[in-house]
Amino acid sequence: MSKDARIKNHLFRLRRIRGYSQKRLAYLLGQRSTRAISDYERGRKLPPVKIAMSMEIVLGTKLSEIYGDLYQELGLQAVAREDRLTGSFTRHIRGRVLGKD
Repeated sequence: MSKDARIKNHLFRLRRIRGYSQKRLAYLLGQRSTRAISDYERGRKLPPVKIAMSMEIVLGTKLSEIYGDLYQELGLQAVAREDRLTGSFTRHIRGRVLGKD
């Protein structure tokens, strides 16, 4: 990822709402240091899947809510790929991502 690229997320806000310090969140997620938490909050890195699943559990929210912009971007890309398919395919992804058929 380039130095200027950042992955927008709501991790900092959600952590603060729950009253967790970075140290406490790191511990609850099984991380050895707060450095990873800082990197996730600042959008420098995405968490590995196990940490991401733990975030859902510990913070009581869906990963798609933490990384809403990224989730929407990936959804739109999947819709575009689905739309390019030929034949009589039902547009399942479009309905889930955009809420319409």
